[in-house]
Order: sequence, then structure tokens, then C-alpha cells
Amino acid sequence: MESGTRLGPYEIASRIGAGGMGEVWSAKDKLNHPNICTLYDVGNESGVDYLVMELLEGETLAARLERLRE
Repeated sequence: MESGTRLGPYEIASRIGAGGMGEVWSAKDKLNHPNICTLYDVGNESGVDYLVMELLEGETLAARLERLRE
């Protein structure tokens, strides 16, 4: 593999190392960004839909929107 190769949504950046179990590569995920919350799971249990997302500290979206309206 070489830098720039794509594996699904991932772009290979560089080889980090190798060992008995395989090789380790650094890659970029196009959706990994400070302004995007990580979504870990989506599901339905007993008729209840749910999303499991990263918990981010700081101002809520509601508070931010209210502040922008002022």
C-alpha cells in the first residue's frame, strides 16, 4: 500500500509499523472533524429508536442558537 490509497471511506496516510499480527497504518476518515459529533450506534429497542453519540462538553446547541439570535 502507499499513501493516498483508499480503503472504503478511509485514505491511507502512512505505515506506522509491523509485527507478528500484521501491519499498522495511519489513515484519515473524511468525517472526523471537531465540528462533527461522533455517532457510535443507531438502533431500535422495543419500538424506541435511539442514537448513541459522543458526549461533548460545552455550550448546548439551543443556547448557541439563542445567543446568535440576540
